[in-house]
Amino acid sequence: MGERRVAPAVLAAALGASVLLAGCGRLADHGAVLHDQVRGVSAQSRHRTYRVHVPPGGAAGRPVLLAFHGRLGTGPGMERLTHLDQVADRYRFTVVYPDGVGRSWNDGRPGTPAARAGVDDVAFVSSLIDQLVRRQHVDARRVFATGMSNGAMFTERLGCELGSRLAGIAPVAGPMPATRAACTPGGRVPVLMIHGTADPIVPYGGGPVGAGYGGGGVLSVAATEALWRRNDGCSGRAAVRELKDLAPRDGTRVSLAGSPGCPVQVYTVVGGGHTWPGGQRYAPKRLVGTTSRDFDAAQVICAYFAAIGRG
Repeated sequence: MGERRVAPAVLAAALGASVLLAGCGRLADHGAVLHDQVRGVSAQSRHRTYRVHVPPGGAAGRPVLLAFHGRLGTGPGMERLTHLDQVADRYRFTVVYPDGVGRSWNDGRPGTPAARAGVDDVAFVSSLIDQLVRRQHVDARRVFATGMSNGAMFTERLGCELGSRLAGIAPVAGPMPATRAACTPGGRVPVLMIHGTADPIVPYGGGPVGAGYGGGGVLSVAATEALWRRNDGCSGRAAVRELKDLAPRDGTRVSLAGSPGCPVQVYTVVGGGHTWPGGQRYAPKRLVGTTSRDFDAAQVICAYFAAIGRG
């Protein structure tokens, strides 16, 4: 679908229905422990909110996964899209769904509402981690981050500027913003990337993102992969292997790039759109493209982070 761009107002309407549905879930009370909680933290004189999903047995001493929604999304919508709660429970991860300002994140591009408002989202996340360690007693050495679209690009920025506090990142449908092309984290940051070749909103090959989604430009997936491989000291070229086509009728195929000893992995979804593989369809296919059913992004991400956490 290459150069086609979706009208922001049309996609906003489609997303709005999904977000409203996602916000209707109830808080689950498991015995004396509130399993899901809505919390707040102050940053830049703003009251910011986030939702915490605590796994069976509690959060103390366990890893935490920060999950950042896309442009026009919300924390509850991100949970609905990804079903990370169910998958993370199997790995005993606490999952945290922060809410962006103006349903957006300041990922380094100039046009998101958060960027135009001068929101320091990197400082917000740093404060959020402090609060999670203090209140939930999560393991500060095992803080991971994932995101979708604008949230994915923000996750890339966090890897650049907050890499010392993150044990790994997993951006989905969001390469590195072009404004962060000189990213120098100063330490190894494990990275798992997932992106569709037919993404109509954030181009797989790099270039401009639609103005309704923050504008600006992104590096290609290949350039983003090369950036992280250089940063992480990976030598040679990544080997690419085709994965088994588990859903032949969905119109996608998946390849995985990586190399032994290198903590950078890239899942390329051939024919995949601006979607979360294995996740909820949040908008019509004609607007966002195809959702791959060949793998479950939530499962792949949690397994990747769990393996890092054991290392």
